[in-house]
Order: sequence, then structure tokens, then C-alpha cells
Amino acid sequence: MDTHARNAKWSKGVPEMDVLSLAEQEIVCNKVAKQLFAICVTVVTLILIAIIAGMFEYPWLLDYMTDTANTTNQNLSTAHSQAGRAGGTIASLTHMLPVLAVMLIPTMAVFYIIKKPLLKRETKKLVEEKLAATPSTDDVLTSVYWEFSNQEYMSNDAFTLDIINYIENNKANWNPNGIAINSRKVCIV
Repeated sequence: MDTHARNAKWSKGVPEMDVLSLAEQEIVCNKVAKQLFAICVTVVTLILIAIIAGMFEYPWLLDYMTDTANTTNQNLSTAHSQAGRAGGTIASLTHMLPVLAVMLIPTMAVFYIIKKPLLKRETKKLVEEKLAATPSTDDVLTSVYWEFSNQEYMSNDAFTLDIINYIENNKANWNPNGIAINSRKVCIV
């Protein structure tokens, strides 16, 4: 899966990411991927530590792990070809499956449970950083008066001329080359 496909897939259920550009979505997804990797490695490590501690506490768990290791080694040592080793691994899989399940199921659960909250948090951080870096636009386009109509304008110059001619004060307050709102989406009420 390439980064654009991952960005699209990860941002699907996160409406907060709709305001971000593709590059910003990639930044958020990369940060979250690194965080998820660190968290999942930590979870697997804690599970391994719990299994090892359990082997000291419960002799049956030590016997099970020893039996699993012996079965796997025996299946692999009797196979003398690459196909035989693959068969030995598959034969040993029934012994290894419970151990893999104990390690993978909680790790995958943690991954899917915290992925969206992490994406939302990182998106919020990025948006707040952008807002902090952007000058305040509380008084954007104040004292510019205009009555909307169905007329279509073929150029910015024609629209600017009509705005300036609409009311004399518009000439001093209208800046057609300035950025009024630095956003991909705007809701005008």
C-alpha cells in the first residue's frame, strides 16, 4: 500500500482530516504510524514479559512452551529441503498458534482502538500549529458591502470593478489580491 492509499484509508472515518491537504494528511499519518509502531512493540514486549513471568509462576506454561519449542525444532531438523522446512513449520503451527494469538490479538486490538484517536489528536495539533502561525483574520473583509446576484463574472478584474463601484467606501477596504481566508473549505452563512 502506497502512502496516498494509506492516507485515504486512514482518513476515511476521521472528519477532522478533511480540512488538511494531502501533504498534511501524509505528515499526520506518518506521525501516527510511528506512534502506533512504538505502542505495538511495547504491547508485544509486555506480553512477552508476562509470558516469561508466567512460566516461572505456572509450571504447566513452562511445559507447554518447552513442548512447542521441541516440536518446532524436531519438525525443522527432520526436513532437509526448503519444501520440507515449510512443511515442518506448518506442522508446528498448531503448537505455536495459541502463543501467536496471545501476542497478536491484543496488539491488533490496541492498534485499531487507538488509531482514530491518535489521528484526531495529531490533526488537531497540526491545525492548531497552522492557526498559531497564521495571522488573525477576525476582521477580514470588514466594511466591504456587496449584494449578491446571479451575475457571473468572467474575470477577477470585472468583479473588483463592480465591488468598488457598488459603494465608494469599498475602494478603501477591498483588497482583491489579499488572502481573505486561508482554508480549503469555507462555510458562508
